[in-house]
Amino acid sequence: MRLEHWPELLDAYVASVARTPFAWGSHDCCTLAADWVLACTGVDPMEPLRGTYRTSTGAQRILFANGGIEAMAGAALGGVIATAFAQRGDVVLAARSLGPTLGVCIGVDAIFPGIDGAERLLIMRCTRAWRVS
Repeated sequence: MRLEHWPELLDAYVASVARTPFAWGSHDCCTLAADWVLACTGVDPMEPLRGTYRTSTGAQRILFANGGIEAMAGAALGGVIATAFAQRGDVVLAARSLGPTLGVCIGVDAIFPGIDGAERLLIMRCTRAWRVS
């Protein structure tokens, strides 16, 4: 369940990752989404996987072993919702240069990890969403 003051937490989270460069295992799409869920609910959906990879190959092995990024997000967050119904603070998925990528809805945009910091993409370009409740 989201903490009562989650909107302020979301603003602070977005500011904190705005200039954080991409890094496998510490600031990639899975950690970006999981860190947000942890910040707003107190539950870490990525707890058993933290610190288990530092490279693209390591991430790919984990994704493959768990049915892919969409399956992992669904297992951690529950059923998919239509992206048209995604609200601030929900986790989303979009096709990005590295493949399917998790992000966080911040309104009409979603943020995703980028080489030099958070990148924005219109929410209507996302393909999946999960409610963070």
